[in-house]
Order: sequence, then C-alpha cells, then structure tokens
Amino acid sequence: MSLPLEPTKKTGNALIRIEGLKTAFFTHKATIRAVDGISLQIQEGQTLGLVGESGCGKTVTALSIMRLVPSPPGKIIEGRIIYKDRDLLQLSQEEMRRIRGNQISMIFQEPMSSLNPLFTIGAQIGEAIETHQKLRKRQSREKTIELLNLVGMASPEQRFREYPHQLSGGMRQRVMIAMAISCEPELLIADEPTTALDVTIQAQILELLENLRQRLKMSILLITHDLGIIAEMAEMVAIMYGGKIVEYTDIGKIFTNPQHPYTLGLLHCLPQMGTGEKGRKKRLATIPGVVPSFTELTPGCRFAERCSRAMEHCYQEEPALKEIGKPHWVSCWKV
Repeated sequence: MSLPLEPTKKTGNALIRIEGLKTAFFTHKATIRAVDGISLQIQEGQTLGLVGESGCGKTVTALSIMRLVPSPPGKIIEGRIIYKDRDLLQLSQEEMRRIRGNQISMIFQEPMSSLNPLFTIGAQIGEAIETHQKLRKRQSREKTIELLNLVGMASPEQRFREYPHQLSGGMRQRVMIAMAISCEPELLIADEPTTALDVTIQAQILELLENLRQRLKMSILLITHDLGIIAEMAEMVAIMYGGKIVEYTDIGKIFTNPQHPYTLGLLHCLPQMGTGEKGRKKRLATIPGVVPSFTELTPGCRFAERCSRAMEHCYQEEPALKEIGKPHWVSCWKV
C-alpha cells in the first residue's frame, strides 16, 4: 500500500511510517501471524485511530513499534518502521532504549499491571525522568509533582508518596499518562486508554489526552475497539481485522462513506438512540461469528466467513488494499 506523504493543513509531515510490517509468534505447534503486512503513517501533530475487535493485532502493532514484542516466541520478520528518517528495526538495543520512553512513549491497557505495587507513584515517574533527562533527585521530584498536576491529579504532593493500590482506576491511568509524557514525546501510543473506566472518567481521560496533544504538539496512535471514541479524537482511522488493515481513511469518510463490510458491522454495533418496533428499546447489533484464529487463516479474505456479502472469489483470493478516494483505501472485492 502506498500512502500519501505530502503535508496537510491540519498535520504537516509524516512523523512515522510503517511499511509492510509483519510480526509473528512461533510455537512448536504453529506460526501465528499476528501482524501480517500492514502499512500506516502518522503525521506530525495528528491522532490516528487503530480500530478493531480484541485479537485482531492492534496491540502487537504497538509493541512492534516500541520493539517490545516478547522474544521468544515473537519476532518482527519483515517491514520497516521509519521514524524521522531512521528505521527503528535497524537500531541497536541501546539506540532503541534512548528513543523508547523519550521520543516515543506508550500507555498500556491495564495500569494496575503496568505499575509496580512495591514502589510509590513518585518513584516510578521519577525513574523515567532520571533515566532520560539526567536530573537530580530534587529536580526529578519537582518535575514529577508538576506532571501529576498537569494530568489533573488532586493533591499531587500526597499522590507522589502513595502506592498504586491506594489510587482509583482513573487516577492510575493519569499516573500512566504522566509517566508517558514525562519526557515530552513526539509520539504517544495509547492502547485502550479508557478500558474498565466508567463513562465519566473515560471522557475526562480522552479530554486530557487531547489537551496534552495540543499543548505538547505530539502525535497520538490511539488503539481502541470503540468507534465512538475515534469520532471524538482521531483525524485518520485504520480499521484492522485478522492482522490486516481492511480500511484506511479520514474521520469524516469512516462515518459518512464506510466501504468495508467489517467497518459497516462495527458502525452498526454502536449504541442507537430511540426505540424499535412496538416501543421496545433497540437491541445492540452484533457481527456474527468470531475473529479467525491466526493459525487457521484461509487463502481468501479473512472476513469472508462473517461477511453477508461474500461471494465465491472472496474465499479463494485475498483482496489487496486499493485506493478508492483521497484519502481512502479499502481491501474488498466488492468495492
């Protein structure tokens, strides 16, 4: 897939380009192709939404960018990740450590499992600052409290001394965001940043991320299964299914002119206002079937088994991602 590289009014130049990325996990029983030849790019100052069901390869894509795929059994087997004219896959471990957490940071799905229960909040944020910015303890403490204040933590001096179990889920997520932005990264990867949070806290976290994006002039890769979140946050959207990108376009077209059957299915699953027949509440729509096992992939389109529009050819040959507009790419034989 060839993506446009020219700057736009809203964004600017491409900060990072993913080209033909393939990441697999090797076991004694099978090879699992979790990410199978995807291409994406994120412009300077832009938020790109990466959307799909659980198990479609979104998190593995993020871990590949960070070069945190557990090895063994995982391995990036093909592709390039070009960040500011450097291929991250060609860097040494030491060079990558200088970038990770400094220029590119990540917020992981579950903050309670990402935070160390044995250390205070202040110690954990301070470690990231001291590692990359070479500050002394007193300077690190001052900056940590400043960061906690920036992400909207009440009584930051008190939270500095507390442990993860003493904080609510929303507070822990704010701590993770503070850690991620401590070195003012150019790219922030947010992997399901509002999972397990109630609706009010979700809105606060998303508003915080958007305010930080504008304040720090950073780009965001926002990973989620919720197109409602994408509608609020993203400028470009990539729909992922079975380790592949099946549709890639701007936020307007994904809602006004969706083309891939999987995208249409995700949109139909959004909660609807109003009532159905006989005044009953409308039931949530579902996409029949399940995400295919990465060890049992068919030769054709990976969505064919769940697609109401599938024809015989869909089961025989995989459709390429083709450009149907500017900017709009779709992988479907019927488009």
